[in-house]
Amino acid sequence: MKRVWRWLKNHKWWVVGVLMMLIVGGGYGYYRQSQSEKPPVTVTPQIKDLTQTLQVSGLIDASQSATLSFPAAAKLTWVGVKEGDWVKQWQGVAAVDVSTLQKQMAVDQNLHGKEFRAFEQTLEDNDYYGSSGLNPSERRTVESAQLDLKNTALAAEIRDIAIKNAYLTSPIAGIVTRVDRPVANLYILPTDQVVIVDPQTIYFRVIIDEEDVSLVKPGQAVMISLDAYPETEIEGQVIQIAFAPSTTESGSLGYAIKISLPVNNEALLYRLGMNGDANIVLAQKSQVLTVPLDSLISRDELTYVEIYTNGNINQKEVKTGIEGETEVEILAGLTGTEAVVVPESE
Repeated sequence: MKRVWRWLKNHKWWVVGVLMMLIVGGGYGYYRQSQSEKPPVTVTPQIKDLTQTLQVSGLIDASQSATLSFPAAAKLTWVGVKEGDWVKQWQGVAAVDVSTLQKQMAVDQNLHGKEFRAFEQTLEDNDYYGSSGLNPSERRTVESAQLDLKNTALAAEIRDIAIKNAYLTSPIAGIVTRVDRPVANLYILPTDQVVIVDPQTIYFRVIIDEEDVSLVKPGQAVMISLDAYPETEIEGQVIQIAFAPSTTESGSLGYAIKISLPVNNEALLYRLGMNGDANIVLAQKSQVLTVPLDSLISRDELTYVEIYTNGNINQKEVKTGIEGETEVEILAGLTGTEAVVVPESE
């Protein structure tokens, strides 16, 4: 006996290690056995209202805007607006120097007057109003003089258009969002712009993937939540689906959807470019049989759920309908009394 105690004393750490392994192994075995004996988590199919939606991200845009610019480089003599100003329809916003154009217009008018007198002289020289008529040569002379007269008149009209284009007016009422040249007495280029947007024509714009286009139709209800106002939900509807594709932020192709934003924007609470999410209502059903989405098992293009009965788990084929955020409609395969197995939450 003393020899045994002496051996244990000399090998105490080895003995401790063996005991720890036995304890851990036994505990794990007990845990596995208890887990295997533990019944699965189940739910009973529920009767409830179900809504299927398509969630997409987008931003606020406006359907009425005007981008104004001068057709040619010129000296800017007057700027009547600045960024953030409200303008009325047909209100002037900027003007360029027209002194040179006005003098050129005077020259064009003088040339037209001179050509008119020359035309009258041509008619007189060729006895245009005589009773004998004109021979072919005289007719060509008169027609050529008439064309010269028309050309001088057109030159004066073109100059008049240039003078009118030297004064920019807004075709819409709205707010000025961009002024590239806010100071006068500078030369302005055709690429310099004044942009005006009507804030009462804002809408929510999203781009959906090609495979979802067939699901969306004009008139469908949409719930919009903006990042700037997360506590406020706005109810709109699909207005228009673009015919031509657009490029998404990821570089893929999609189709732009125009969604109404029925808000009063006089206080400018809703601004261009504000981001948000839209839930497009694709389908709604009342009082349908449902199970959790995560209870479904897909295999070989069929759908199953697991049913727990008398300690056994068996798979049962089901036919599904519309899908909500967390539930799916069951069209066939369940009676509503089964214990449907769902994944255990961690």
